[in-house]
Amino acid sequence: MDKLKKKYAKLFQRAEEHVKEWNVERNIAAALVNNVANMLARLPVLQRKELFEDYEAWPDMQEKTLMMQLEALERAMARLVETVDELEKYTGCLKKTARHAKQLLRSELDGRKSSSVRRTAAPMGDGPSIDECIHDLEVIACMHEDETSLKKMLVSEIHYETAEQDMAIIARMIADDPLVDKACVTSIFERAKFLKEVEGFE
Repeated sequence: MDKLKKKYAKLFQRAEEHVKEWNVERNIAAALVNNVANMLARLPVLQRKELFEDYEAWPDMQEKTLMMQLEALERAMARLVETVDELEKYTGCLKKTARHAKQLLRSELDGRKSSSVRRTAAPMGDGPSIDECIHDLEVIACMHEDETSLKKMLVSEIHYETAEQDMAIIARMIADDPLVDKACVTSIFERAKFLKEVEGFE
């Protein structure tokens, strides 16, 4: 079981790296949503002809300014969609890590006696048991999968007519990760660190 424990320690390390990468993309998405919200708020202003009355020497200034803003908005939205897709990629990595944890156990216990199976429920020092390792990795993957699905849905709701107050709600939810229990995730990774310290778990 000691070799298996070390393998699970590596899986948790990998999962923690994926969560950090997911968080980086989430922060980028949050910044992009704020940028999109600002651009959407400027569109009605740029459509007011009286703001351009002092620029008679440039009769097409309003049209060009509005067109440039729309093009910038389209680029920002495309980048936002790509960023949310990156969240989905790291969510897939977390799910793959959780599946690997199950496969490791099945491979390790294949053909072993029942006492070995019962040991999977025993805590490894101050760290989690093998069963808890599998469960915890699945929990982390599930939370981030649900949160990614929510973010994809929120982004799909953004359009030219999205109200300012609705954009504020979307921006807050993109940044806050309401479906990810961050305290739980931190606790899981902190406890998993003990896997590296346990010796002689055979």
